[in-house]
Amino acid sequence: MPDQNSLVIIGTINAADRNAPAMHMLSLAKQLAYEGYQVWLVIPEYEGDLLLEIDEPQITLVKTKKLNLPKIPNSLSALLQIPSLWRLRKINKVYIRTGPLSFLLTLAARLFGYEKIVLEVNGWLADELKIMGLPWFVTALYEKIQVMELKRATSIRVVTVGLKNIMLDAKIASDNIHVIENGTDIDLFTPLDRIACRKELKLDLDTQYLVFVGNLASWQDLTTAFKALPALFAAGYNVELLVLGAGREMSRFRNEVNELGLADKVHFLGAKAPETVNKYLSASNVGIAPFSSQRNKRIGLSPLKIRDYAAAGLPIVTTRLPGLEKLQNEIWICLAEPESPADFTQALIRVLDDDTNALGKTARTYAEANFSWEQVIGKIKAIIA
Repeated sequence: MPDQNSLVIIGTINAADRNAPAMHMLSLAKQLAYEGYQVWLVIPEYEGDLLLEIDEPQITLVKTKKLNLPKIPNSLSALLQIPSLWRLRKINKVYIRTGPLSFLLTLAARLFGYEKIVLEVNGWLADELKIMGLPWFVTALYEKIQVMELKRATSIRVVTVGLKNIMLDAKIASDNIHVIENGTDIDLFTPLDRIACRKELKLDLDTQYLVFVGNLASWQDLTTAFKALPALFAAGYNVELLVLGAGREMSRFRNEVNELGLADKVHFLGAKAPETVNKYLSASNVGIAPFSSQRNKRIGLSPLKIRDYAAAGLPIVTTRLPGLEKLQNEIWICLAEPESPADFTQALIRVLDDDTNALGKTARTYAEANFSWEQVIGKIKAIIA
């Protein structure tokens, strides 16, 4: 019979993708294993290698079938994960990363008698579907479904205060909602020698590099960052932007860069393995994280990239939005007004004119004290106990 330190973690993410959801879910499993948990990680089958290697004997990888049909989203794989929930029901505890069809897993867990059902919520589905242009009746239906799912959980982990407030408005019990922000692996993301990294990556030794890492999605406001660059050039700054990531907005962002005449200054490098990402971060001068207010103003932000940049010793320019405003007095991060290229330019100038090496050291110190997975897992353990 499994003991109290046994847990099923389940989600429909592609764990081989080089993106934040995969990094987050695998890091969660690995850190719980380090803390003495026996973890059954249930994920759809994948091609290639996992984003992070799973070599801990405390983790049992359960790969479920996925629907290999054109244009079928990963979320439909939840249907094929239900049998695994049944087979693992004696473990009694399940941690579900929510998504469009995760309510099927939550309902199944209740039906199969799981005593502890913890839901991790990173966004509000109705808002995201509205941004995607779906009709109001579809977004209204999904809001009802998400609220129904949340009411069937024993505990809910949200990553922002904004999400908690939305749930309180939906009459979700306050005692069940726990705000636990995201973390980073401060051993994986760590400062390396800048010159050595630039030589290895074949980057110019004299250029000041800005770097963005993330999913190229609509809520990433790279448009503002692109429009901020010409003013930097006009002011005499020798800067280039490295974009690491992939996503549905890749074509749009490439077109914007071409229309602005920036093709020789903005480099789309694709998604990279975490170790390679760390080298690019170490090679750069400033990490940028521009966010759209449309999706993020109501729910707030707890972005992994901010934590990864800081852990790698990078000063940061980001957007003034809920969840990030609490960092506004830290010297290593500069906040710009949403959707304002002029303000983003000024924020970049303030950081570039400072000692970026010294700011980066301060960022690393802050990350060690506030952003490590160890601290996050301590709070998660309290709600899965």
